Amino acid sequence: MNLQEDIDRIKEVMGVPKRVYDYEQGRNTVPDRLPLDVLKLIDAGVLFITPAIDGDPKSPTYKEWLDEPGSHIITLYNVENSSEDGWIKKAITKQADPTPFHRKDFTQDLYDGKYNQILWGLEKLGIDPNTMLFDEANDSMGINESIIDPYLKRRFPEVLDAVLEAAKWYSPSMTPDFNTFLNRSIYSGIMSVFPDEYTDTHVKQMHELEEILKDTIYGNKDLLNKIRSIHQKEN
Repeated sequence: MNLQEDIDRIKEVMGVPKRVYDYEQGRNTVPDRLPLDVLKLIDAGVLFITPAIDGDPKSPTYKEWLDEPGSHIITLYNVENSSEDGWIKKAITKQADPTPFHRKDFTQDLYDGKYNQILWGLEKLGIDPNTMLFDEANDSMGINESIIDPYLKRRFPEVLDAVLEAAKWYSPSMTPDFNTFLNRSIYSGIMSVFPDEYTDTHVKQMHELEEILKDTIYGNKDLLNKIRSIHQKEN
């Protein structure tokens, strides 16, 4: 008997229900759940929100991306217990918009096995679940007041880096006007970070992000001078 079996045996004696990881309709072995934050779980590598993909091995379109709305909630537990050439390993190569799941009651909508899979992942990575709790204070601003949604906020530093990279390979000679050069660098940076299926369905958010990036760059002297020097060097 290994350590985990010993722990399970002790829990059984104490009346603690055995942790389940599968799906069973109508079952709820974990009625009291922590309000975990989906964005924190994604950042920690415990959870993956992916676009729709055919996961039926008997289907003629198995492992093909599906041209339909919807997404998969895949856990580290799923990944660790899947084959190398299976659909799950392919699914996690793309990320879908997680903001529909970014709410305090996210875990309440999961079946008990999926919730336990998340706890399993946190334990495997040595992460205290209490550090993954939904932060109401940070979420209270909402998209209208904070302008960009949590998904875009989380990737903002990555987008800024992408804008700088885009400015380096963009040809300033084709855009002698600095403002046009900056706009095109911002657009290229955004498009290099977010997949087409996201930008095509979030046009308003992309326009808002462009404006925020421009304001951020013009409001940061060092960043602005860095991009200006790239533009002037090539002209």
